[in-house]
Amino acid sequence: MYTYFYGFSEEPFRDTPDPRFLFSIPGHQHTLGCLTQGIDEKSGWVILVGEPGIGKTILIHHLRDSLKGKPGVKTVFIFQTRISFQDLLREILSELNLPPVSPTGAPITEHFTKSVSQVLSPEDTLVLFLDEAQDLSVGVLEKISHFFRQEYQRPEQVQIILSGQPLLEEKLQAQALHHLNQQIKFRCPIKPFSAQESRRYIDHRLHLVGGNPDIIAPEALNLIIRYGEGIPRTINILCDNALRIGHQISEPIISAKVVRKTLRELCIQTGRPLLSWKSLKAKSLFKKGLYSFAAMIVLILVIFFAEKYPQWENGRVNPKGDVRPAKIETEASIQPSQRLEETPPQKKAAGA
Repeated sequence: MYTYFYGFSEEPFRDTPDPRFLFSIPGHQHTLGCLTQGIDEKSGWVILVGEPGIGKTILIHHLRDSLKGKPGVKTVFIFQTRISFQDLLREILSELNLPPVSPTGAPITEHFTKSVSQVLSPEDTLVLFLDEAQDLSVGVLEKISHFFRQEYQRPEQVQIILSGQPLLEEKLQAQALHHLNQQIKFRCPIKPFSAQESRRYIDHRLHLVGGNPDIIAPEALNLIIRYGEGIPRTINILCDNALRIGHQISEPIISAKVVRKTLRELCIQTGRPLLSWKSLKAKSLFKKGLYSFAAMIVLILVIFFAEKYPQWENGRVNPKGDVRPAKIETEASIQPSQRLEETPPQKKAAGA
């Protein structure tokens, strides 16, 4: 392990949501303040939105730890959100150390309401943290909203924090979630680090494990910051792999050469940014634009040839280039019955 080689007490860049490693910056403080205000004002719904790996989960754990000391507040953290509405209620009951299934066979909604009322007084608050909320289906979100708004006996008692990727905001625009989307008063975004904040983040992590910030050479640090794009998870992956490679080749200082080797091992070409959500979204938009442009070119060509060769509309062009007219019905081709119908009636003879 490289921890002994570099004199660390533990791995500084392990990608786990450990609140001890929370790096507080003004932007994160603003986000925490937004979340806390939404809970204190009993707004009902609060959403936390950010790119993958930006630190939403560690921020939630930090907030949850701070709420545990408050009297009358119970918290539940759910990270597996690809489940049905009924299973979600059972998960919440399990986290509250309550039986997830009614012994009498009562419906789950009735069992949930009765069970929760036994452990919460009317003045208490239940804070539900639903992580990776972009994975919740529109149907499940709609049922959650309906249940806690109309069926649960004390809806003001429950505060729901939806934490997810930008796809969550798009999902909330669905027509079925129109009422829920209107209920959300607090939308708390979390943004990537700046270059300076990324530098301080790396120093902070190294300091927590007893490491020397100078262990990463300035040029190597610049490369990590450039490719990290301000995303903590990406920075962690780069630093962790660079330290691992540095240990393998017995490099006491992480040089730019080591970082470039790290980038190659991670299948990233030098000079090309990491494929974060932001980069992938840009590529997706580029593809859509390219397809639209190609469709427009095809349409222009069709209109051009239709105007240049109008005979295409009335006939077809043979290999020699002359126009073969469309089929014309001749007198001989008309059936006798048709001629009979088209023959005008004769006038009666005079005196008949």
